[in-house]
Order: sequence, then structure tokens, then C-alpha cells
Amino acid sequence: MVGASAADAVAVPASTLPTTASGLKRMESYERADVADVASRVETVVAELAETLGLTPDEAMLACLAYTWQVDKLKEAWVDDEAKTRARCGITCTGPDPAPLPAGVSATDEFDDPIAFTTVSYALTDAMPCGHRASKENWQGHLTAAITADENGALATKCLYSGDGCEEVVRPRLFKTHLPPHLYARYVAAQTRSFASSRPGLRACPAPGCTGIVLDRSGGTRTVNCPAAHAFCSKCSMLGGHAPATCDESARWQKLTGGEGGDNTRWLLANTKPCPRCK
Repeated sequence: MVGASAADAVAVPASTLPTTASGLKRMESYERADVADVASRVETVVAELAETLGLTPDEAMLACLAYTWQVDKLKEAWVDDEAKTRARCGITCTGPDPAPLPAGVSATDEFDDPIAFTTVSYALTDAMPCGHRASKENWQGHLTAAITADENGALATKCLYSGDGCEEVVRPRLFKTHLPPHLYARYVAAQTRSFASSRPGLRACPAPGCTGIVLDRSGGTRTVNCPAAHAFCSKCSMLGGHAPATCDESARWQKLTGGEGGDNTRWLLANTKPCPRCK
């Protein structure tokens, strides 16, 4: 039976976070969290889970992401059915990462890339534990497209051969290897935001590319500002906030109007006027 570890201690109310000048900076009854402190907590959870379950750090990271950082739930699922849990996390293949070259093949031999329909030397290729290999240029393009399209969605990027049925999730190692530093930083920031969003009181700024995190212990709904001055709702994380409307009211309004610029929005602007009491 997998027991609780010290990593579980990270999943505690945000009130345990440091409140010193070097930790969290108090302002306007909420606090701006030290991103480095949150990132350190992420590393602790991942390292201890890897040790407990016998995983690589990359496998442990993907498992935490798949279970939205619910470590106890992940451990229980692992004990009940490891194969099923691995499949959910996209880490069914346990071979080395990167996968070694095929037997009898040298780095100078030519590789016919079935994705890009190009030929490169094996030295210019990379492969995941599932054994699927592609040119480094192809991996870079695949991962760049993923992180620029949706930073949060990129955390669950599938293998280049997903069209052929491969369900393996791309290991963080490939992102670090094949992305330029500024894009890899966005990938790491998305990991940190994912962790923050799972912790009571911690809210990651939803603004694209922003790494700001806010600690709000109020438990209510209000507009807060991240260190970069992006305003957002402390409960539903809607960028810009929606006060004085509630989160539910805001969601219904967005559904009604279809977002900015929709036909319903134009009709409402033309046929309604602001409430004089709300000025």
C-alpha cells in the first residue's frame, strides 16, 4: 500500500504559505505570491511522488498534471490499477527517454522521417520512450505549435504519432530540449499555474504569458490584480473580472451575448441603457 509522504503536506490551505517580506507581499487584503516559492513546492511534490512510485521526474510531473495535483487520489488509483493509471497519465511506455537508436544503426545513418517526408541523419532525430522517432526540427515545430496555441493545453501534448494511435504524452524533457528558452519558460510557467490553481486560495493570472500568482484567503468573489497589474476574478479567474455580477451571472451573460461583438451584444447595446444606480 502506498502511504502518505511529505509531499502531501504541500496540499494544505494557503494560510501556511510564508508571509515574510521575502515570501508573500501583502496588499489590498490579498497577497501576491512568490512564484519561485510556488515553483519550489512543485519540485517537491514531483520529486517525492517519483520516489514513492518509482517514476522518473518527467513521469511524475505528467501524472500530477493528469490528476490535477490530487496526489492522494493518484496514489490510490496507482495501487488499484497501475496500468490503467499510467494510461490515463499518458505514460504507459517505461523505456528510456530518449529511446535508443535501433539495433545496428549508427548516428550517421540516414533516417526517413515519415512525418515530414524528409531524410536526415539519426544524429538529428529524437525519440520518446514509445520509440516513435522524428527529426529534431519536426519535434521543435510540433512543440512550438502546441505552446503558442495553448500554454495550458500544451501540458498534455500527445506524441507526434498520435494520428497513428499513440496515446503517450510528450515528456517535459523534449520541451526543454527542443524549445527556445522563452517558449520553454512558458511551458514551465503553465506547470506552475496548474499547481497553483489546485491549491486553496492560490490563483494564477489567466493573462497569456503571465506568471503572476495571487493568494486570496477570503474565499469570496472579487477582482484582484497580479504583480503585472492584470485584473481577474479571484474565483472563476475571468480576465478583467466581472464585478458586480457573480460568476454564474457572468457566465450566463457570456452565453447570452456570445462574447463581445455578437449579434445579441449589438442588440443589447442598441436597445438598453446602463442602470442609473450602478454608475
